[in-house]
Amino acid sequence: MCAVTVAGGVRCWGGNDYGQARVPDGLVGATGLVVAVSAGWTHTCVLLANGTARCWGSNSERESTGNPLDDPNFLVASVVAGNEATCVVAAANRTVKCFGKLAYVVPRILGPVQQIGAPRDQHNCALTAAGVVQCWGATSNFWGINGLKGVATISVGDTFSCATLTSGKLRCSGGAKYNPLPELRNASSRAVVVDLSAGSE
Repeated sequence: MCAVTVAGGVRCWGGNDYGQARVPDGLVGATGLVVAVSAGWTHTCVLLANGTARCWGSNSERESTGNPLDDPNFLVASVVAGNEATCVVAAANRTVKCFGKLAYVVPRILGPVQQIGAPRDQHNCALTAAGVVQCWGATSNFWGINGLKGVATISVGDTFSCATLTSGKLRCSGGAKYNPLPELRNASSRAVVVDLSAGSE
């Protein structure tokens, strides 16, 4: 788990088998302050104030280094770390670039996006500039939200995906065997959701 401090630093704790919780020396300095952090399974990524991103930890699938983020001229609007894969939204045109495990499956027709989910083993989703959800990979994990319109935010789990609508409603789809947030699903006519984060299962 990681958090961004009010001073623009980042603190991580918990599992550190791959160095994912060990913040690199000199991260905050010439590269600028940290504005966002994303903790994946075995690696961690941050977005810096100068528009660049940096990742550390496991690099078994080239999810941390040896990818476009090594180019200091490649600026990003957001970065998400997933399961042995990383996705970014390019600042120049809001298109998605992914690298690491299963990175090749990103649809070429995706176009500009508002948000990209954290890439998982079998699937991922994005919220397009038009406010429509587009997913790819194992269809059973997202069939209920793929193509959904009027979406405010998305979050991707290992075997399921969720979306908050601009109306404040919550929609989830997939094989969530532990039935996440049943109280919200059962009270969907009353509950207003403003944010969400999908975990593993």
